[in-house]
Amino acid sequence: MSPDPPASRDSHDTLHSLASLEEKLEGFGGETDDVDVGKAVDALRESVGAVREAVEGGESSPDLGPVTEAAGELTKACTA
Repeated sequence: MSPDPPASRDSHDTLHSLASLEEKLEGFGGETDDVDVGKAVDALRESVGAVREAVEGGESSPDLGPVTEAAGELTKACTA
């Protein structure tokens, strides 16, 4: 059996990383009593999920803007 082509391997690695991040974020959401942090974690998890779905759908350059925005909101909520 021949090894996966590099692009296939990269996509698999990306999907694995995104799924792992989603899982970790789901755990964080339930660990806080701060409503703003909880909302920011949920938004980040949802945006990461959307990127994962886009990659699964074959997109090679999904829109990462919502992930960046949600991460910024989480940073604000944690430092407020």
